[in-house]
Amino acid sequence: AYALLQVEGLASGPGVCVGDAPDLSAHDLTGKLAVWVRCGDVDPELVRKTVQHNREARVHAVFARRERWDAFLEHVGRWERPPRGWERFEAWRLDTALVEALTDNHQLRQRWSVTIVGGHLYVEVDGVAHDGALEHAVAPFPAG
Repeated sequence: AYALLQVEGLASGPGVCVGDAPDLSAHDLTGKLAVWVRCGDVDPELVRKTVQHNREARVHAVFARRERWDAFLEHVGRWERPPRGWERFEAWRLDTALVEALTDNHQLRQRWSVTIVGGHLYVEVDGVAHDGALEHAVAPFPAG
């Protein structure tokens, strides 16, 4: 997610044990939340709350599993109407095999080169090339 959404000031969140905290975030010069990112099994209601309470923040959800992506979009499709500011939300789905290949490298220091072309993500890690499909959905999403 960090390489995909490269934004100035983007940093890791406080950790998985801190409730609704983002996995990655960035703040503007005044300290207001500018970018909020959650990865994995993202709760649609948490995303709704984040969008509603952070009027200027770009909000992202990044998925590596098709079933979680589908469940998220299905849940959002059942809302009567999206929350105010919903147009600031984007969902991403990375190819599961690509994510698994990238997590197989347990080196503490890695050099990555990331290229995004259309709906495809290319990642070279220490000279080893990996690639996979990349899906991107910008709110509002189609119902159902």
